[in-house]
Amino acid sequence: MTDETLEVEDRLADESRRGGDAKRIMQDPLVVEVLQSMEEALVNAFESCPLRDTEGLVGIRYQMSALRGFKKNMQSMMETGFMADLEIKSKNDGE
Repeated sequence: MTDETLEVEDRLADESRRGGDAKRIMQDPLVVEVLQSMEEALVNAFESCPLRDTEGLVGIRYQMSALRGFKKNMQSMMETGFMADLEIKSKNDGE
């Protein structure tokens, strides 16, 4: 095995592990509940915030963006891990 092959295998194993970790976290009932609660609270805060309160609206917008960014990054890690799993399986089947 070459050093390059080992590096690829290590990278795939790491991506697979991280993807699995992200999936376990995002499917944990407590995390699901907390994220849903946070999103509902932000929507309620937005709906009840007076239009003249631009600072409050901007703050809510930042928090919503951060929450969505977190979810998007975790989803990306899960997808990367899934693709790594497929590549590992393909390599193992080809041997």
